[in-house]
Amino acid sequence: MTQQDKAEEINLTNTENLNNEVDDTVSATQEGGKKTKAKKEKKAKEEPKEDASEPETVSADPLEDTPKPKKERKPKVAKEAKEQPKEKKRAPSAYNLFVKEIMPELKKDNEGVAQRDLMKLAAERWNAKKAADAKQ
Repeated sequence: MTQQDKAEEINLTNTENLNNEVDDTVSATQEGGKKTKAKKEKKAKEEPKEDASEPETVSADPLEDTPKPKKERKPKVAKEAKEQPKEKKRAPSAYNLFVKEIMPELKKDNEGVAQRDLMKLAAERWNAKKAADAKQ
């Protein structure tokens, strides 16, 4: 069997497969099938499949196959060398100072209690303190 005969056989097989896919698509659309299937099959028809038996083409120009020289990169500047001014932090609020002061006491009195519950207790004490200060 010659290469031309093989190519004709492959073309016939591909044509038969495409015809079968078109028939399936037509029947699917007649039965209420999705249109996306037809679109996918249309794309498959447009994109020819490469046959592994065909040899790859090699360019005649030997310069085309040579790799391009890599560009030199600029040296990276170390993070420490870049002096960035640190942003000033905002002063802690009265509530933050209160929680910082009372938290060790709450932890000591309520061992094994979750941090979330300790924060709830601190908030309750803050609200009580705030209410007492408002009465005075």
